[in-house]
Amino acid sequence: MFKSLFIVTIILILSTAFALAQDPGMPDSLIIGNVDVTYAPGETLIVDIPIYFVTDDSIASVMIPLTWTSPDGNIEAVSTSWNGTFESWESTYSNESNDWHVGFHDLGGEEDPYLFTDSEREIGMTIQFRIDDDAMEQFLTIGIGTGPHDLPLNFGVTTGDMDQDLTPVVVPGFIRYGAVGIEDDLASLPEEFAIGQNYPNPFNPETNIEFQVPRAGHVSIDIYNLLGQNVRTLVSEHKLPGFYTAHWNGCNNSGQVVPSGLYFYRISADDFSKTKKMIMLK
Repeated sequence: MFKSLFIVTIILILSTAFALAQDPGMPDSLIIGNVDVTYAPGETLIVDIPIYFVTDDSIASVMIPLTWTSPDGNIEAVSTSWNGTFESWESTYSNESNDWHVGFHDLGGEEDPYLFTDSEREIGMTIQFRIDDDAMEQFLTIGIGTGPHDLPLNFGVTTGDMDQDLTPVVVPGFIRYGAVGIEDDLASLPEEFAIGQNYPNPFNPETNIEFQVPRAGHVSIDIYNLLGQNVRTLVSEHKLPGFYTAHWNGCNNSGQVVPSGLYFYRISADDFSKTKKMIMLK
């Protein structure tokens, strides 16, 4: 009887926590474009991939680390184009491989104001990819990685006299070159949402959580303690169909190591949700 009452209490606490965690507002986002390219062997093609920032904040800096993998290695980024807004910034540059991009704007006073976005606005840049003559038909996904010194995607936001870092929601993009092989890729994608048991379990101090996404959409993976309090948000972003692994280092959202004990982790996506438990031992 006590065990059943305990389980019901935990479920009610978690349900309340998730209801309170809902954000009705439009999140700041980084959206990477999608491009379909007709298979054209013997031709070297340049493909423009637009990248948009959707924000209502006042941005003073950006850090955009990108990642992509060409199955045969014959699709590569060759150049970056910033739009007019960023061209007026103090400095905007990219590394030689075009996989990370940094921009800073001088906040020198009223004569040199930072970028104001007093309403929702799209501001962005374009990455040019070259498809070589001998490139096979393939599907290249473009997402977010890490920059120099493992720096993550970041918007530097200024509000009044306060500075803060903002991590936007990411919507990945892709280049679909031809059709051969793409159907095979789609056939290997998962058919349903699922989340596996973390491993190792029990763990100290790190563990991994595998999950699968059958269709594109926003996916969240959160960790809760016995009181139903959100300890850590591991994933909160738009995901393309595929198989993924989330990693937890045993720290909470503030970077502090959590105490030993029982924890719950939950995946939420569309109308699917599932909760599992894990144990941290020290």
